Order: sequence, then structure tokens, then C-alpha cells
Amino acid sequence: MKLRNKKLANPFIYQGYESPEYFCDREAETKTLISHLKNGRNVTLISPRRIGKTGLIKNTFYHLDKEEKDTACLYLDIFATKNLHDFVEQFGVMVINDIVRKNTSFIEKTIAFFSALRPVLSMDPLTGEPSVSITIEPSQEDITIRSIFNYLNESGKEVYIAIDEFQQIADYPEKGTEALLRSYIQFAQHVHFIFSGSKHHLMAEIFGSPKHPFYQSTEMMGLKPLRNDVYYEFCQNFFKQKGGNLSKETFDYIY
Repeated sequence: MKLRNKKLANPFIYQGYESPEYFCDREAETKTLISHLKNGRNVTLISPRRIGKTGLIKNTFYHLDKEEKDTACLYLDIFATKNLHDFVEQFGVMVINDIVRKNTSFIEKTIAFFSALRPVLSMDPLTGEPSVSITIEPSQEDITIRSIFNYLNESGKEVYIAIDEFQQIADYPEKGTEALLRSYIQFAQHVHFIFSGSKHHLMAEIFGSPKHPFYQSTEMMGLKPLRNDVYYEFCQNFFKQKGGNLSKETFDYIY
């Protein structure tokens, strides 16, 4: 808790997310995302890499977590996945570990519920927090996804899930991956999704082509670079707090 409340030595974060204090603008985008999600609309978020998709998602989740009690906000980056098996494994580990971290008293029930995935409980030697790994048998991905969504649907809470670099599923060797995911997502009444991606043509194809199962199933959002003047004011404020100054010329060069 002390570390969480401590001011950052360098407030200019280029990876990860700390809090709204260190997050520049995106107020309109954050409000739009929250509005869509609360109204039961899944969102497709498209922009080039390093523009700030992940930060926007984490900022949105920060506010959702503050506004809604008993909610779950989960983030999954599938950039490194190569096939459906990799995806399902990461998806399952994310969901189960979130349950275990927030409800340590329900670890045994959680493991029993997902017994088909053969979960193995371990303790992080550094933090002491429990962690769960799972084993998925080949060709059992459908059953695994079904059990995960069954749990999410029966959890009794609103669940918000962001799947980053979602265009990776287009490269999976298995046919029907999109249809499989869509078949569960469309009936998950209390599970809301943000599908974000950096490859515009692939994301547009997945969500904008009538040939694909996700066709017109989400609200489409793009993300542009931060405005120069807004970003400068944000940066200059941190310099002033330390008794310094950031010239506009220097800022423009870096920007």
C-alpha cells in the first residue's frame, strides 16, 4: 500500500498504467468506452501500436472499478499466441487467477469448478500470492471455453474483458475460431468485451465484413495521437511541480 501511494520519480510512463494522475486526457474516449460497456455494447478499438490503446483500456477499467461494486475488469494480451490452444490457456489462466486473487477463501471451490482443466495451485515466492496454472488437453478447447463462460455467466457480477491484439486470431491454423468465440460471447449477458488491435485491415475485416461471425457485433472506435497542446500542458504541469520548465520548442521536437 505504501508503494501504491508513493509518487513516481518519473511521471512520464511509457508502459503499464498507474492512475488517472499519470494518464493524459482521453477523457472523451474514456467516457465513450464506459458508456458503451455499461449499455451492453461490446467495443472494437483500433489504432496503430504505441498510440495508447492499452492505457485507455486500463484507465477505463480504473473508473469502472471505482464506479461499480463487485465487478471484474480483466485484460488479456494475445499478441504472443499462435493457435486456439494458446488463446484458451491464457484466457483460462486470466479468469481463474483473478478469482483466486480476489477470493482466497474460495480457492477450493474454484479449483473444483474448473476440475476439468486440471488446475494446479502454487504460491508466488516473492509476493506470497496464490497463482493457478491449467492444463488443456488437445481438442478440448471448446469444452474449456464453455466452462469458463459458464463460470462468468454464473458469477453474479458484471465482467469487463479486454482482449488486446485481437487480430491474432486471424492467423490461428484452426478453422472456425471466430465462430466458436462468437457463439459464447453473444449469449454472455453480463460479460462485456473490448476487442483492440493494431492491424487496421485485419480488425476491419473481422468486424466489418459480412463473411465473418463478428460482423457488426460491436461499436467501432478509432484512436488518434494526443493533441499537441493538451499533451504539452500535461507534461509542463509535472515540470512545474518540480520547479522546472519544459520549453514548447523542446516538447515539439520530442512530440
